Amino acid sequence: MRRVALAGLAILLVLIALLLLPGREEEQQAIRVGVVPTLDALPFFIAEAEGLFEKHGIKANVTVYASARDMDVAFQAGLVDVGIYDMIRIGISVDKGANIKVAGLLLGELPEDGIFAMVAPPGFAGKPRTIAISKNTIVEFVSSQLIPAIGLRPGEFELVDVPPITTRFEMVMGGKVDAAILPDPWWRLAVERGARVIIDDSMLGRPITVTVIGVRGELATPELVAKLRRALNEALELYKRNPQKYRELIEKKIYVPEELKGKWLPSWKGSIKDYPRDNFELVSAWLLEKGLVSKPLKYEEVVMVLDK
Repeated sequence: MRRVALAGLAILLVLIALLLLPGREEEQQAIRVGVVPTLDALPFFIAEAEGLFEKHGIKANVTVYASARDMDVAFQAGLVDVGIYDMIRIGISVDKGANIKVAGLLLGELPEDGIFAMVAPPGFAGKPRTIAISKNTIVEFVSSQLIPAIGLRPGEFELVDVPPITTRFEMVMGGKVDAAILPDPWWRLAVERGARVIIDDSMLGRPITVTVIGVRGELATPELVAKLRRALNEALELYKRNPQKYRELIEKKIYVPEELKGKWLPSWKGSIKDYPRDNFELVSAWLLEKGLVSKPLKYEEVVMVLDK
């Protein structure tokens, strides 16, 4: 009789242990994640490959969109719950009435992560007078920070609107403009082909070009955001310990120019945490000055704060 009681107790303890295991299927919150094939998506791809979303209680369906614009359209259509954004897109969307919350800083806690650079064509040595950008985007915001830092004043240069990265890259490499603002790894490819870096945002001494995690407002609970951050930060820790392990995944999932394959891996030394107020205010002031938002954005209304 005692053996039966002990066996029953053992079974009960096993059942309790199973109930307490994190990430049980019935406890997992389903979310639809939208990413684009850029280095910002790195922790999402690693978390998906390593089963970290499930480990932290999330059932994530990750969809790769060809461009940020495509992903924004999918969000507006109700097809994306969580996505990769910059604060330019978030600010404009919020001003238009979108219910979206900033659930954390993604890439850019440290200035050396996720660098944008202003590059000049091979052989060009003077100050740039024509600079290719993409207007009303993070690229133009970056240019607003980099251009004064190289001593150019209004009236001494012309901004040329060239939205596609590939076209911007080809124009600067062909000498059709004096400079172009390019993200990583495009500016590295330009340097590989003989271009010169005039300045990059890491030289400004503070994070400028950060990206953030956007979550659909009705789903943006502290519980979900905490789980999501834990999964993504664990993915980043795995990457930092052994970047080479993920080279094949990166070159499959993230756009890496052929010339840089086997040579380049993303730099990501920071972590995912609360989006800082100082960067929010810098971006918000620029959006208002440009007339891209109708009124000042309020940090407390847009940004979720979990780190106490």
